Amino acid sequence: MLTNISWKEYSIFILVIIFCYYVILILVFYRNDIINLIKDINYPGRKRVINIDSHLADQDEKDLVDLDIDSRDIINQVQQEIRSNLEKAKSKSFIREEIMQSLQLVLKNNSTVKRIQQQEAINNYIRMMCESICSIHLSKEEINQLWIR
Repeated sequence: MLTNISWKEYSIFILVIIFCYYVILILVFYRNDIINLIKDINYPGRKRVINIDSHLADQDEKDLVDLDIDSRDIINQVQQEIRSNLEKAKSKSFIREEIMQSLQLVLKNNSTVKRIQQQEAINNYIRMMCESICSIHLSKEEINQLWIR
């Protein structure tokens, strides 16, 4: 039975299997990035919102609806700073305490986000980004400690 299979057929079969394996891996691990990339292609001028957990993202949107436009701009600016700090922390392999200190500095430098609604929206964003970028799970108490100076 195996004598009927040529090396060419065997090689093609193995290459197809390997290709399928890597396509599945990419789809599993980079699903959100691929979806965002497709959305960016379809709607090039839109601002991207990262949906790690749809429930938390829906809550953030509800929080942001109640705020005026200036507050939304402030929150978006703080969220961008948080994301860039977490990406830098991941690339430099910061430990948990260093990440929390950098987040504390971002919140200290943006003291205008002290209102309760803004603080809750930022807390949800910090929790989502820490989980997705740095694989760190922060409790509510730890996130609340970031606001203490």
